Amino acid sequence: MAGGYGNDQPQGFSNRIEKVAIVGAGGQVGKQIAEHLLKTGKMSDNISKLVRAAAKAGVPYVLPNWFGHDAANSTLICTEIESLGISSYLLLVCNFWYEFSLGGGPDRYGFDFKKRSFVLFDDGNVAINTSTWTDRSPTLSQFRDGSIYISSFRLSQRDMFESVKRVTGTTDADWTITHEAAEQCWKDGQAALQQGSMNAFTKMLYSRTPTATATTNLDEFPAIGVRMGENGEVSQPH
Repeated sequence: MAGGYGNDQPQGFSNRIEKVAIVGAGGQVGKQIAEHLLKTGKMSDNISKLVRAAAKAGVPYVLPNWFGHDAANSTLICTEIESLGISSYLLLVCNFWYEFSLGGGPDRYGFDFKKRSFVLFDDGNVAINTSTWTDRSPTLSQFRDGSIYISSFRLSQRDMFESVKRVTGTTDADWTITHEAAEQCWKDGQAALQQGSMNAFTKMLYSRTPTATATTNLDEFPAIGVRMGENGEVSQPH
């Protein structure tokens, strides 16, 4: 076994981490590891290397990360993909995941399936776009070198509630229903963030999205959300 110090190693030894694979998408520990690795300045061109490797291998589509503050970097990545002339980029933009958000507790879509409670933002009639994990979309080639926005449903909290009642065989009488002002939830969340508290972030995020109306055949998916909520499958801080 080699010695424990860098100067004890044979010539050509690299005394730093160069190749890292982070598996999983929890959004917590892996994110912190990746950020600290990138701060070393030793891995900044890895995405570019992957893009060039994809072009060399003739990979037809590359899906860059496109979320919030990553958008500026993603624009540079798309430019590089175009310059190589082999692959096409596809920006996959989803809304809140429906099953995850339905089963993720009252700070998301308002449901607590263990307590049979339901929190409505305002009157609960304003519709939002939401995406399911199993959404069936047209072919990728239709959206090459652009963005694809996945909206599986456009529905309100009350639409969700009617579907949940059908799936669970319950009525209004089986639930504790309360109301909260969406705008106040947003303001409270902002104030909490400014004080360094992330506890209100999820509720702030979900209270900001409501817009305006319509519904679809969606009863296939609440059963998944109900199961996740009853079994505690969603990490609350996520």
